[in-house]
Amino acid sequence: MNKYCITAARPMDAEHHVNSEFWLWRYEERPEGMKWISQGWKRVSTIAALLEAGHELLTAKRGSGGIRTGAAVELELRISHNETEYKISEMPDE
Repeated sequence: MNKYCITAARPMDAEHHVNSEFWLWRYEERPEGMKWISQGWKRVSTIAALLEAGHELLTAKRGSGGIRTGAAVELELRISHNETEYKISEMPDE
């Protein structure tokens, strides 16, 4: 499995306030040693596919000293509006 990190997040467009695109990096071996290689902006579907496939995905910060990784990333579902009669957390498991 590969190691990835995200260093930025943004909404899909001006109408949506939830971050749905992420700047992704892949950690790979190069002749000069291990290096973070930019993968560019990726949608949440790509992030979900990486996690589903078992890859390691971390938060990270990019600075003058390179990329420093943080915590592991996970996905969860949420209801798009707060006013609902059918909360995911209260649904039966059957």
